[in-house]
Formats: sequence, C-alpha cells, structure tokens
Amino acid sequence: GPLQIELIQILDGESVHVDFLEKNGEGIHHLGRFTNTFDEDLEKFRKLGVGILQSGQGMRRYVYLDTKPIILELIEST
Repeated sequence: GPLQIELIQILDGESVHVDFLEKNGEGIHHLGRFTNTFDEDLEKFRKLGVGILQSGQGMRRYVYLDTKPIILELIEST
C-alpha cells in the first residue's frame, strides 16, 4: 500500500519531538495510521489506558499515543 515518510526539523519550542530527540537522539519517532473512525479508535485506546502525548489539528486532526517504545499517531482521514 501507500507509504508516507515525514521528516521533521525542530526549529524551536517544546514538543514530543524535542523530548524524543533529547532522550534518544535521531531516529524513528512514530508510526502514523490514517483512520476514518478517529474518535472511535481514540476511545478504544483510552479505554485500554493509553495516554495522549500530543494532539492537535492542522489540515486534519491527529493524536500521538503513548505506546512506547514506538509512538502511534492516529490521523483523521479526510
């Protein structure tokens, strides 16, 4: 299937990316998954006790879930 690679350059400010870089150095920060059922999927993770590291909305809603060692990002499909 389709694959998207996102390269992130930290310019300033605090974020989960800065925390990761300080603790682990460069490398894979997270895996993202597009979903048509964003709210339902998020609720399933909350019921399992999975915390939220960061959330927001750019072109679409997203949330970084505390599923370490690899962080899972849910991304709302348009």
